[in-house]
Amino acid sequence: MPLSLRHLFLSFFLCFGVSLAHAQGTASCPDCGVVDSIHVVKRDSPGVLGAVAGGVAGGLVGHQIGSGKGKTAATVVGVVGGALAGREIQRRLQSDEEYEIVVRMDDGTYRSVRTDQTPTVRSGQKVRVIGNTVVPR
Repeated sequence: MPLSLRHLFLSFFLCFGVSLAHAQGTASCPDCGVVDSIHVVKRDSPGVLGAVAGGVAGGLVGHQIGSGKGKTAATVVGVVGGALAGREIQRRLQSDEEYEIVVRMDDGTYRSVRTDQTPTVRSGQKVRVIGNTVVPR
């Protein structure tokens, strides 16, 4: 059965059209990818306010102890001790968990997004990265 020129052109355009549609489908979503991993990251706060408040409180308590040069030494020890204690208390109260979502984009690159919210996506899921948000697609 001889192939006509018409069949040859039809076959060529059909194959070219399918491969062109496939190429356009992957390139048309530059914000799309697959979740590679999700990590819980601990955040540390500097604890400046806690240190200042603790230092003031410690200084006041230390100033009530002793007399003369002993009073000065007790005040200094109270300030330093209070500042260290206040800093540690603030660090423990404000230490939060943050989530880092790593997405392997369709173009092969990786993007990392951090969020305070518990992720609604899971590893291996197809997603779209919009700004600083990862949403299912």
